[in-house]
Amino acid sequence: MLSGKRAFKGESAVEALNAILKEDPPDLSTTNSMIAPALERVVRHCMEKSPEERFQSARDLAFALEAVSGFSSSQAFTTGVVPPPSVRLKSRERLAWIIAGVMLLGLLAALPFALSYFRRAPMESGVVRFPVSLPENARFSSDVESHNLSISPDGRRLAFVAEADGQKMVWVRSLDALSAQALPGTEEAISPFWSPDGRYLAFFAEGKLKKIEAAGGSPQTVCNLSAETDAVGTWGRDGTILFVDAYNAEGKIYRVAAAGGAPTLLMKNDDINNWLHFLPDGRHFLFSTNSEQNERDGIYVGSIDSAETKLLVQTFSRAEYALPGYLLYVRDSTLLAQEFDANNLRLTGEPFPVVERQPYFDKTGWAEFSVSENGVLAHMNNIWTTRLAWFDRGGREMGQIGAAGEHYDLSLSPDGQKVAMVTTDRQTGSGDLWIHDLARDTRTRFTVGSGDESGPVWSPDGRRLSFFSCCESGKSSLRIKDLSDTTSTGQSPFQSGFNGPSDWSSDGRFIIYSQNEPTTQQDVWVLPLSGEQKPFPFLQTQFDEKFARFSPDGRWVAFMSNESGRDEIYVTRFDQPSEKWRISTAGGRSPRWRRDGKELFYLAADKKLMSVTVKSAAAMFEASAPTALFKIDSIFEGDYEVTADGQRFLINSSVAGAQSSPFTVVLNWTKDLKR
Repeated sequence: MLSGKRAFKGESAVEALNAILKEDPPDLSTTNSMIAPALERVVRHCMEKSPEERFQSARDLAFALEAVSGFSSSQAFTTGVVPPPSVRLKSRERLAWIIAGVMLLGLLAALPFALSYFRRAPMESGVVRFPVSLPENARFSSDVESHNLSISPDGRRLAFVAEADGQKMVWVRSLDALSAQALPGTEEAISPFWSPDGRYLAFFAEGKLKKIEAAGGSPQTVCNLSAETDAVGTWGRDGTILFVDAYNAEGKIYRVAAAGGAPTLLMKNDDINNWLHFLPDGRHFLFSTNSEQNERDGIYVGSIDSAETKLLVQTFSRAEYALPGYLLYVRDSTLLAQEFDANNLRLTGEPFPVVERQPYFDKTGWAEFSVSENGVLAHMNNIWTTRLAWFDRGGREMGQIGAAGEHYDLSLSPDGQKVAMVTTDRQTGSGDLWIHDLARDTRTRFTVGSGDESGPVWSPDGRRLSFFSCCESGKSSLRIKDLSDTTSTGQSPFQSGFNGPSDWSSDGRFIIYSQNEPTTQQDVWVLPLSGEQKPFPFLQTQFDEKFARFSPDGRWVAFMSNESGRDEIYVTRFDQPSEKWRISTAGGRSPRWRRDGKELFYLAADKKLMSVTVKSAAAMFEASAPTALFKIDSIFEGDYEVTADGQRFLINSSVAGAQSSPFTVVLNWTKDLKR
């Protein structure tokens, strides 16, 4: 008003607000030579960047204006009559309130643009890092086929999947709060992802894609999936959700309205993996591919408007876009950021490291990181650290085996002298089988090559191991290997897909294993090791059946099923699986037999180790009421073994404090990039 020009210039509201924050206005005297220097000082005082440097009240401003201009006697009244003090006071206060009112109107007009600016723009302060702790007794649910960590678009809330007291749910942590809160209605959820406005969280559970308000409420079903499975999704600005059903619809991307409806097939490509991420325009999206020919592996851009795709970078990883223009992805367990033009869909320059030693799995491209629209990055900073320890029936620790490390899938040899286990390679996230000699306290690598091995099962004579091997030469299979074989990857009776052995019959004739089917979910199959070696289904229903274990005499099979609505332990006859007996009473997983077949152990929903006394005859089976022994402190379900006499238990226990803070949040992460 005094100069006739705007104090801060910009081609847009955002540029003008940026000038307000960072620039000083031109001197008033350069546009109006009649402006008194004293008045210019008052205006400057009104426009200080820091609120503490400005006038603290309209009355203070009024006195300053009167002192500068001699307002009451020389300008407002030209008759030479000096008005009474009350008139002078009212006049100067009126002028001050007019100026304050104009300033306030300007602020109110700019407020929507300012809110938009701060919601979108990175914060101007330096990089800030802090760990995020899990709730007490909770453990992050890491799964290399799903994405269980997601930051809200405004960077204010972190959603993750964690298990506490036997229940897996989505938890939400506001970054200005001290703890996370479970979100009721998200039981057994995987892969949560935010709506663009941050109001909703979508997730997968019970064979459905669901959504729920992040502030709480009842979940709503968006659509049904083919079965309960691992899946991931992304939510576009126009209300479109894309998702991939990892197990049951490999190579297919579906679209569905966030309001609900029937999903439709958007894209089919046998190499499509299960990572999706919408770009800001809501029309293009990122996805990854994984093929037997590694040269086709990469991060691609697709469109909901056409079938055209474009390769961005050859690496097998999840990817996300981050403002003001970066593509984030993982290579060799390092989280990288590379400049990316989202309008022209083009990468430029060289990638810069953001997080070293990012937990990563090279067989699926899994990596837990998430970035907001305003410069907040959340990432997983460790996978796990465990230790192998012996416990008696009262839960008292009796000693530790070897050093702590990233171990899982324990299997005690029939003679009790060796332990087969999986140890993770930090660089690739893949697992290798190792054998620990208990008598000599030494550990030897058993598998070689680039595959990912898991689920070791001993032959009854202790001379061979059966295990699951993933992606060796592009194939996955159940394998059998002699302990004396130090060079090969073992033999595969058949190409089994994603199937893992769970037990080997005591007579050596059968291996029992789990198999995923699109229509019947997880089933139990049997592989005969003689004759034609043709596998046959043993338990195949519309429910999940897994963790099958032969009784020592081979007549009975203990297994887990969720036919009652939750996981429970049952026993059935091997020669007549149509008849079964329920063993657990309040949830159960991971059964184990005592060597004489007279006692059965399992884990209850609250991770208590339960004991059941068993009596059996030719066609009769009796089980006592379960008795709790002690609570297991383990990260992985069923990661325990029992000695032949049932008196000691080898448990893959967690290391104190190792999993309490699995995440790191980084504010203004782009400040660390070396340009």
